[in-house]
Amino acid sequence: MKLQNKVLLSLGVGLVGLSIGFYLISRTLLTKSYIALENQQVNKDVQRVLDILTTTLDNISRQTRDYSRWDDSYQFIINRDPVYIDSNFTNDHLANLRLSAAIYINKSGKIVFSQGVDFNQNKEVPVSQAFLAQLSPSSPLLKHPDPKSEHLGFIQLPEGPMMLTSQPIITSEGTGPIRGTLIMGRYLDQPFIQQLKDLTKLPDIKLEPFEAKQLAPDFQQARKAFMQGKQSFAKPLNQDSIAGYALLKDISGKPAFLLRVTEPRTVFARGQASLNYLVIGILLLGSMFSIAIIWFLEKSILSRLSRLSNTVSQIGTNGILAERVFLSGNDELSHLAATFNSVFDRLEQSQGRLQAYAEGVQRQNTVLASLSRDESLAQGNLEQAARLFIKATAETLGVDRVSIWLYNSDRSQLTCLELYDHTLERYFTGMTQHQADFPQYFEALSQNKSIIVNDVHSDPRTLELVESYLTPSHIVSLLDLPIQISGYPAGIIRCEQVGTRRRWQMEEQTFVYSIGSLLALTLQSSILQDEVKHLLDVVLLAAEGNLTAQVTVSDHITGVVADTFNRFIERLAEVLDEVWTAARQVSQGANQQTELAETVATNADQQAQAVGQVLSLTEQVENAAQGSAERATASNESLQTVSTTLIQGQEAIAALTQGITILQEGTDRIVQRMKTLSEFVGLADQFVQNQNQIAFITQTLSLNASLVAARASEQRDPRQFVVVAREFDSIADQVSKLAQQTSEGLTALEQQSAQIHSVVSAVDSDVQGLGDLVRQFTTGVEQSNQVFDRVQKVTGEAVQAGEAVAHFSEDIVGAAQTTAMVMRDIAGLANKTAELTQIARERSDQMDLLSAQLLQTVQFFQLPSASETDSHVPTESDSESLLLAADRT
Repeated sequence: MKLQNKVLLSLGVGLVGLSIGFYLISRTLLTKSYIALENQQVNKDVQRVLDILTTTLDNISRQTRDYSRWDDSYQFIINRDPVYIDSNFTNDHLANLRLSAAIYINKSGKIVFSQGVDFNQNKEVPVSQAFLAQLSPSSPLLKHPDPKSEHLGFIQLPEGPMMLTSQPIITSEGTGPIRGTLIMGRYLDQPFIQQLKDLTKLPDIKLEPFEAKQLAPDFQQARKAFMQGKQSFAKPLNQDSIAGYALLKDISGKPAFLLRVTEPRTVFARGQASLNYLVIGILLLGSMFSIAIIWFLEKSILSRLSRLSNTVSQIGTNGILAERVFLSGNDELSHLAATFNSVFDRLEQSQGRLQAYAEGVQRQNTVLASLSRDESLAQGNLEQAARLFIKATAETLGVDRVSIWLYNSDRSQLTCLELYDHTLERYFTGMTQHQADFPQYFEALSQNKSIIVNDVHSDPRTLELVESYLTPSHIVSLLDLPIQISGYPAGIIRCEQVGTRRRWQMEEQTFVYSIGSLLALTLQSSILQDEVKHLLDVVLLAAEGNLTAQVTVSDHITGVVADTFNRFIERLAEVLDEVWTAARQVSQGANQQTELAETVATNADQQAQAVGQVLSLTEQVENAAQGSAERATASNESLQTVSTTLIQGQEAIAALTQGITILQEGTDRIVQRMKTLSEFVGLADQFVQNQNQIAFITQTLSLNASLVAARASEQRDPRQFVVVAREFDSIADQVSKLAQQTSEGLTALEQQSAQIHSVVSAVDSDVQGLGDLVRQFTTGVEQSNQVFDRVQKVTGEAVQAGEAVAHFSEDIVGAAQTTAMVMRDIAGLANKTAELTQIARERSDQMDLLSAQLLQTVQFFQLPSASETDSHVPTESDSESLLLAADRT
């Protein structure tokens, strides 16, 4: 791809990437801002709805305060004057006040007056019974510690949510004492919600109970947020609408309702439109800037750069380094053209040096090829090859002195094999250098293996050689490269420059190293020829029977062959020595076998006599075994009779155990019934306790009736309440007497229940004692049964033992018979042993003759002395003694 196309592509990709990045960043930042602004707006609308609810509550509070702080209301709660109701609570009065309920409650918690109104239909309706049921004396709505006390908030009723206020009924001056409570409220019904929508210009307002089990997902999220302590919550419902939520608490301060306000996402939609316009503007502006940038680049950079590239490509294709690049201007591209011209100058110079270097390398390769074909390399003529190699090196590299030095066996000395002086055209030899005289130099050779020194007077590795070797010969530069055979240094090849310093080039080091490799091949060929000659001499001696000669082992390829041949000779000597020892042992074994044969014959006669005695004893054992078998059979029949008797006794005990088990089950059922009776008595006790509580409650009611009667007698109009008071007194007396009689009857029933409980406890303890006795008896029977089981087991074992004795006796009889047969076989074998003994004597004579012949054959070889091997070396005296022993046998 051309650079112009790359620039266009880069600018296009950059513009698109910049637009996308700016769009994403703007969308992230601006969208967050729009969402925050949208949430702020919806929270304000929610707060407006809350403010309207608060204002409505304040209006209800103010209206309630007008009635609760009024002398007429203060008197009405006492005298219940119907004129007060007729003048203040007509059907349309509460509707005009936009109230749904009004309730008057006196100080004792009794409802004096209540009225409900459906002001939407302008008719009177009963007050919610669920609401009235909550107005007990202990209700928080009726608790007013002072005249300024007020309860204001929301409650949940079956008819729907209601906002209400509860205030104490006091005088118009705002003083007490408090004579009751006035509660007024208004339902948050659908008309009220619609009124809120009209006032706030909001499309949707909805209320849901906080503890409702089935809520929409957005209400559930809002409830979770408020439970986590958030004060406000807003959530987009979809792409077009957003909802804000608020928490409404009840009279006691607990969460009661969730308020949701829904409105269109106008702010968000306008923000998205603005963002889209912004991105389109950026794309248009970026395109215009890109076109201008491309025109400028094409005019001032790309066209000139293309001309420069074509010129350089043409020079590279033609290979004419003399040509140059011309480009006008005074900027980076013109400087680049000048740089190219200077590079071409250096390339032209380097090309000349490389050509000279190639010619030198080619000349060196020609010399190396000629040296590798020389006959002295193949013949192993080390001195001739060394002279040829060092002279060729000096002439090829133009070095003043070239020499070859070889290590001794422990590498503590270097000996000059040949030294060629190019200036004098002469050879020198015989010089030596010791490690003791030049330790640092030898240490450098062992560590680095090669020493390349341009100035011998400043390098620490050659300072030791300056005074005694370098300075007398005016040597100023030194090159030492190793001569290695099989990876180990055998010597060095040394190049020395006299008079002027010389920098040793890499191609010169490579050439000298190649000369050292050729010399190593020559040295290795010479060593190999010497080792092969020595190996052939030892093989000839071994062919003549001389096994005392050994081949010298070296580290070269012939070392493996030499080591293998030495092992073969040693192994052959060991085998011959073992053959000699085995021959002596065979001869001695033959003599011992003859003596053993005579002893075996004597023992065979004695064994035949002993076999006869054993046969007679075996017949006696057989008779005794038959009698023992008959007695064991009789004993076995007696034991079987005893075992039958024990089985019958065990069956009787099992039947007795079964009856005892049935008795124990009956006892358990009796105990269970006693427990049931005891539970019944416990229930009776509980009943007595309940009756005592009823009596106590009755007495309390009687006391309350007496108190009511006393209060009635204290009223301002005694004539109206005296009769009621008397009736309450009579009722209280009757209730008290009834409670006293009930208490006395219950006391008697409690005494009888206690007696029954004591009797049942006694019966339960007796039955449990009987159960314990039965269990003890059952345990004894089980123990007896276990004893009989053990007796039966022992009897069975005795029967088995008797049967085993009988079988053993039968085995003894069989063994005796078998023994007799074996003894007869042994007698026959004794006769055969005598015959085999005679045959062994004849074969022993043959073995003696063969061992004598083997000894004569082994005497042909000359084996190593006793100091060279641990095996016994046969002598002539040993041979003669073995032959004499064979003759005696």
